[in-house]
Amino acid sequence: MLTQRLNSGRQGGAAICAAVNQQLLVHEYTATQIKKAVVGNGHASKAQIQYMMSVMLKLPEPPVEDAADALACALTHANHQSLGTTIQRLPEGMRTSRRGGRYSR
Repeated sequence: MLTQRLNSGRQGGAAICAAVNQQLLVHEYTATQIKKAVVGNGHASKAQIQYMMSVMLKLPEPPVEDAADALACALTHANHQSLGTTIQRLPEGMRTSRRGGRYSR
């Protein structure tokens, strides 16, 4: 399990590096942020995300798990962009906690 997480982290890091090297903007959202944006509950199940994607996008049937996750991520980003609430660069000396709260060094 730990090896899987390490490999997954490396793959994500490689994807981010490749995007940045091509001067593309990179936005990251936690699973909790995505679930809360789509379902209204940050601890929603996969089935709930699948159901909400089929309702929100008026799909004839719920998408498979991976497709539902990708659609939920895309909708979360689109909503954040339209609201202008993407994460801004923090002032020098500031950092964020794991839960998204801001605190100083």
